[in-house]
This record gives sequence, C-alpha cells and structure tokens, in this order.
Amino acid sequence: MINQASTHPRLKTHFIDLLRKALESLDWNYVTLSRVQYFHGKKPPEFVKKEHWLERPFAYEFYHQLRCLWRAGGFDSDCVIHAEVYKKYQAIKDLDKMPDFLFHLPEPNRNVAVVEVKLAANDGLQNDLNKLTVFQEILHYEYLVEIVIGTDAELEDVDLILKIWARESERIGHVKHIDVFYVSVDTKKVWHRRTIYSHSALRSSG
Repeated sequence: MINQASTHPRLKTHFIDLLRKALESLDWNYVTLSRVQYFHGKKPPEFVKKEHWLERPFAYEFYHQLRCLWRAGGFDSDCVIHAEVYKKYQAIKDLDKMPDFLFHLPEPNRNVAVVEVKLAANDGLQNDLNKLTVFQEILHYEYLVEIVIGTDAELEDVDLILKIWARESERIGHVKHIDVFYVSVDTKKVWHRRTIYSHSALRSSG
C-alpha cells in the first residue's frame, strides 16, 4: 500500500486517513435496507433472507460522518463537500460529468478531491475511473478516490481487475494515482489500496 501525505497547504490532517475514519464510522443501521418484500401487491409481504444494498444510502451516511468530522475540527473549515454536481453549469470545456462528491475550496485552482461510490456488484467501475481521471486532467484535483462496497468475494474480484488494469496502465504510461477504499458488507471492515490507472491504456487495450 502506498500512503503519501497531502501536499495541500490548507488540509489540517491527512485526507485519506480522514476518509478512512468516516467509512469506519458508518452506522450500518442507516445503510442496511429493509428485507420486507412486497411483490407488487400480488401476494402477502414476506421477510427475505438475502440482504440488498444501494449506493445512495452509503453515500448519504458517508457524507454525514464526514460532516461530523468537520465539526470535530479534523478538516479545514473553508473546504466544502458538494454532492452530484453537474459541471456543465460552469461551462467547463470537455467536462460535463456528474461525480458523487467533490471536495474543494471556493476559489480557483483549490480542488482537493473527487470521489465516486460504487457497489461492486454493479457495472460501471471503468466509467467511474475514467471520470476521476478527467477531473484531474481538467481541474487538477489532488486526490482521486473510488469507494467500492460489496461482499468479500466481490471486493476480491474488483481488486483483481484493478491489478490487471494497473499492469496494463504501467505498460502504456500516462497513469493517474487512485485511492481505492473497499467496504465489506460481510465484516463491516474497511481497507485501502492505492493503484494506478490510465484511461488511454484501457482504450488502447480494448
């Protein structure tokens, strides 16, 4: 694991450690969905054994825990978190993406992090990573962060894919560093790995 301290002059604490603490503080009562299945009213409701997860409840609880850390003085009070910002409103050339979270200061060229949240069982991981790299290329965000949520088996599969992409990216070059957090719905544990990724490398490999 590569773990480098932030060079941003206004961050009071290590940004990656802050995100890890927020994820480790998740209250799972707020992300665990009801298991009552209503079957479109075609038969009486039943309690199903299989757990079901959605990205939005995790994102909302993650945001809540981060704001709690803000109050505790763990982060620069001038920095703000904006959720699902559609950047087209700012008329930024070649950028009309909508990330899950942006961390930035209210002045030009003070962009801290862009964060995406993804269920491991869902498609779209590569689209997320492409979006992260585009934000860094155009707006120079310091940190690129992908939060992946799933079972231990699903997270192992994602980690394997990321390692394959990292090897291909290293071969091609023009890599970006992405901090990946894995959140296990089995054990409720969080772990972190920094990987490399190249949008151009993945395009060239098909």
